Amino acid sequence: MRPKGFHHTEETKRKMSEKGKSPSEEVKKKRVETRRKNHPHLSDEQKRKISEKLKGHHLSEETKKKISEKHHGTKPWNYGKQLSPETKKKLSETLSGEKSPHWKGGKVKTICETCGKEMAAFPSQLKRFKHHHCSNRCASIYRMKNQKTKDTFIEIAIERELIKNVIPYMKQVPLEGITLADFLLPNKIVIQCDGDYWHRTKERKNRDVNQDFILGFRGYRVYRFKESEIKKSARKCINKILENEGIKM
Repeated sequence: MRPKGFHHTEETKRKMSEKGKSPSEEVKKKRVETRRKNHPHLSDEQKRKISEKLKGHHLSEETKKKISEKHHGTKPWNYGKQLSPETKKKLSETLSGEKSPHWKGGKVKTICETCGKEMAAFPSQLKRFKHHHCSNRCASIYRMKNQKTKDTFIEIAIERELIKNVIPYMKQVPLEGITLADFLLPNKIVIQCDGDYWHRTKERKNRDVNQDFILGFRGYRVYRFKESEIKKSARKCINKILENEGIKM
C-alpha cells in the first residue's frame, strides 16, 4: 500500500504512461548501442573478411574422395559399422542359445489354473508368480473366487431354494475363462445373482450382456436375477428356471 502523501515524480509518471507503447527510434538506437557496448560484436572489417573467405567455398575432389573412402562399407551413423561375417556368425550362435551361458531353454508349457488351457511361460515367470494364468481375465476370475470369504445373502437365498428342490449345483465355477458363475446346474444352466449396487452402472450392464452372449453361443443358458427379485421371492426365481427348462419337481 502506498504511504499517505506519496507522489510519483514527473519522470516516473511519463515512464508509466509510455509503458506498453512501442519505443521510439531514439530509444531503439540507445538500446542497440548499449547491447554493442556490453556484448561486443564483430566489426565490419571482420565480417567482410569472413564473408570473402566463405564465398564460393566447396570441398575439393580429393577431400570428397577421402571422405568417401572413410565411410565406404559402413551403415548410417545410427547403425554403426558393418559387422564382419565372423562376428555375425558368433552373434547368431549366441542369440540362438547354442553358446550363450544365460540360455535356459526358452518358454516351457504349463496349465492355466483358471480355464485349464495350455500356456507357455518363461521359467523365471513360473518361479516369480505363485499362480499361473493365461490372461489378466483368468487372473481376475481366480482372485474373485479365492479371495471371497463368504456368500452374499442373495446367494444364500438361492442356494436354499436349490437344496429344497433337490437340484444339484456347483458354486463359484469359472466358465470358459470369461466369468465366474455363482451357480452352475446340470445341462449348462448358469445362475448369476447380481447385486443392485455393483451391477447398476452402464459399463457393468454392457459387460454382463456381452458375457451372456458369449456363454449362450457356447451352449450355456444364463439366468440373471437382481437383488430386488431375490429379496422379493427366491422361490419364484427358481420356479422360473424350472418352467423354462421343462423340469417337473
